[in-house]
Amino acid sequence: MKFDKDVEQEVRREVSPALFSVMPRTAVQSFCSLGINEKVCHLRELVSLVHGIRLYHSTSGDWRGAGLDVNKVIGDSDNCRKADDVEARLGEMNGKIAQLGEHTGRLRIASLLSKKEGGGGDFESPKQLSQFAADICYLRQCTVYLQSIQEDIERALARLYNSRTQFAECMKLIDVGIGARTVVSKEEVYPRFDSLTKYYTSCRDELHFIDDRIQLAQMVLDQLDGYCPESPPTEESQKPLASRSWQDVCPWWPEKPQSEGEAAEEEHSSDGAGGMVLLEPGSFGDYQETKLKYQGYCPIAIVDGGGLLIPGDPQHGLLRLEGEAVSLVACSSRTAMRRFMADRAGYEEGVKAYCRLLPPLIPLLQMQTEFPNVSFFLSDSGEFEDKLIRKDSSSGQVRMDAASETDLHPVQQHVDKEY
Repeated sequence: MKFDKDVEQEVRREVSPALFSVMPRTAVQSFCSLGINEKVCHLRELVSLVHGIRLYHSTSGDWRGAGLDVNKVIGDSDNCRKADDVEARLGEMNGKIAQLGEHTGRLRIASLLSKKEGGGGDFESPKQLSQFAADICYLRQCTVYLQSIQEDIERALARLYNSRTQFAECMKLIDVGIGARTVVSKEEVYPRFDSLTKYYTSCRDELHFIDDRIQLAQMVLDQLDGYCPESPPTEESQKPLASRSWQDVCPWWPEKPQSEGEAAEEEHSSDGAGGMVLLEPGSFGDYQETKLKYQGYCPIAIVDGGGLLIPGDPQHGLLRLEGEAVSLVACSSRTAMRRFMADRAGYEEGVKAYCRLLPPLIPLLQMQTEFPNVSFFLSDSGEFEDKLIRKDSSSGQVRMDAASETDLHPVQQHVDKEY
């Protein structure tokens, strides 16, 4: 690192008294008699101690601290967690990630509707679907980049705040000994000067790491500013998924019998938003062995998060749903639980809509009873297949193909017994 002549002279004036106070620890003759590795260790220790002494006097205001940037690295002594500029950039990234998620969701719904709009539902527009797929992949990749950068910055901020706090505590310990004008042995004070250097170096490295990540995030944001994907129709794409008919959301979904549709409507109207009891933690009682609905996943996260699977937390309580069979619902937070209680029917239909959109969710969430005519096996293209499990409509029995296997421990028939 190069300095101006004035700054270099100031650094020398600060290093001289610090070096003078430390040098008596190592006599010149004994130092010369050491090996190369021992000399390197002593010199590193000497540099760390001199640096710590300079940091102490610079932070205390006794010296100028030329070339150290103590105020920038350590921050405010009263508030070690102050990093407003970095927090502002994190807020900007959060907003951009939310926008990307909304736009990706609109593109995904528009791509599902393209089959219906392409030509009467019999064929898809390859050009339109390929464009939607390219836009979705690009936006998802940018979202992953920004989320990874955001996580790196948050972890670096946590380490920065911890190092700043440790630096402030170490300064207080040194002030207790030196500020009281008492005689303090070098064995007690020198390790603390070395700790000051360590925490200062950690803070400086974390700030450099954060600056690099912010520059990388800015590159991604600049790329997004110059990228203009084709926007889907506003009215169709912004329509909530739960409010759509299943034919519009999933054109490939098998036709539903008329009797099944009427039964579902009657059940929905009779159920309504009531029939829920909030069970507080510790009051589960006889419901300890009752299985959780949706396999314990939070329905709010599934609907509002675009199929996101977040386990519910029973510590926030459980919702007992009244119906043909008692079922319990766990949510990820108290807020999510209140939202489910406010619109139970809407979120239940939303979960069903995402099960139609993503058929692998049906066995994962144990929703087979809601979709009795759907087989458990899907092809790679998303079409439903029924190869291994077949249901006989006349008898109601489920049949499965039997597999042929060899014996695990075959019996040797041609072994010489007298061998």
